[in-house]
Amino acid sequence: QLTPENWVHLYTQLAPGGLLQATVANSVLVQKQGRQLNFVLDERQSTLYDVAHQQRFADLMTHYFHQPIEVTIELGTPSMATPAQILLQRRQERQRQAEQTILADPVVRKLQETFGAEIVEGSIKPIE
Repeated sequence: QLTPENWVHLYTQLAPGGLLQATVANSVLVQKQGRQLNFVLDERQSTLYDVAHQQRFADLMTHYFHQPIEVTIELGTPSMATPAQILLQRRQERQRQAEQTILADPVVRKLQETFGAEIVEGSIKPIE
């Protein structure tokens, strides 16, 4: 069941490509009526938007759901976080956790104390 709250989960399964990816990633589902899906595209992220994206988005959703889907896209200010924003927040949180884990690791701490080892800034990456 597609809802505005689980839209980001569906987005991660769609894998849109090209310029359409920017449109889809920066859109939020605001209404679903039958096979009609209404999205708001964050107007701050709409510089690459083309009206043809609406039909390409509908084609993508039709392919995913195996039934005809209609999509409308309006420019505006989304009332909730877009998939792009949510995924960025998740990446940032994983990065923060990876850094904390390394800094708290007893072996790393011992190396720092014993040999003056330093962690090179930007070298810690979370495991994907």
